[in-house]
Amino acid sequence: TADQIREAHAICERLNLIPPVVEQPQYNAFVRENVEKNLAGFFSEGKLGTTVWSPLAGGVITGKYRNGVPEQSRIGADPETKRFYERFLGEANLAKTNKVLDGLDAIAKELNVSIPVLALAWVIVNRDVSTAILGASRPQQIEENVKALELLKNWTPEIEKKIEEVLGNAPPSVLDPKNWQPKPSRREIHTRAQNK
Repeated sequence: TADQIREAHAICERLNLIPPVVEQPQYNAFVRENVEKNLAGFFSEGKLGTTVWSPLAGGVITGKYRNGVPEQSRIGADPETKRFYERFLGEANLAKTNKVLDGLDAIAKELNVSIPVLALAWVIVNRDVSTAILGASRPQQIEENVKALELLKNWTPEIEKKIEEVLGNAPPSVLDPKNWQPKPSRREIHTRAQNK
């Protein structure tokens, strides 16, 4: 948590040690608040980098679980893994997940890329993401995933806006204590700066 990182920094300062320089949070189109809100202060102060995990939400964003989890899947075998997927694919969430995937699919088709390529580009365009850990079971998945780097070259505020409209889950804005106005998200700042 952000409090634990602050505490670690304070201990390191007191003991004249090197403080943590990287955090490994989960970050993807469905799970954003920790990176975009809770840790944003560390990023803006330049005190922390990130190696994000699960940029495709454990394969959920690829669309392979649109009809739910197959019975023979490894997901059902482990209770911890099942709990991870439940928040995206459980009865209460599957329709919402599929609606988001439909919207991302439409944007991906406009850009002539796959949903995973679009979702990976969305993750790594965030300037607070230093690197993203990818998992692949076949070489073709790696070849497909690195196409996200090509999409980054053509990333625009319009693409960002379309995706935000589909996701509808941006963390609440933090108020700037100087003027009590919402601060722009660091994603917004990066997208604007990148395309000037």
